[in-house]
Amino acid sequence: CRFYNSIDEELSFSVEVVDDFLAEARNVNHHNRWVTYALPLQRFRELGFQNEIISRLSLRKLTKSEVAEFCALLLGKVETQSLPDAETNWNEFCLALRELLEKEQDQWNPVKKKMTPWINIKK
Repeated sequence: CRFYNSIDEELSFSVEVVDDFLAEARNVNHHNRWVTYALPLQRFRELGFQNEIISRLSLRKLTKSEVAEFCALLLGKVETQSLPDAETNWNEFCLALRELLEKEQDQWNPVKKKMTPWINIKK
């Protein structure tokens, strides 16, 4: 990882260095315990998919509007367009999100070592 970070510093364009799956999952869990950093997210990043919200998951706690943006990315813009505004109606947003998540399959959570929903509404 140190080698790739040094390459990133030397290049004139940005290269995102992605840790191994478990390390990334632990970083995400440290800042955003409500997210299951599942293998599909890791694979997107390894294949070069760059998104600021996904990158921020392992760097800091997301804001409410960023949570909504992440949900749209994860679950689909069409599916999430009817969600209440996360900034002004957080409780309603969470209730509506819970309904959407019931349609999704649980994912392997490498930190908890068990299947969990993509998003834990309680956190």
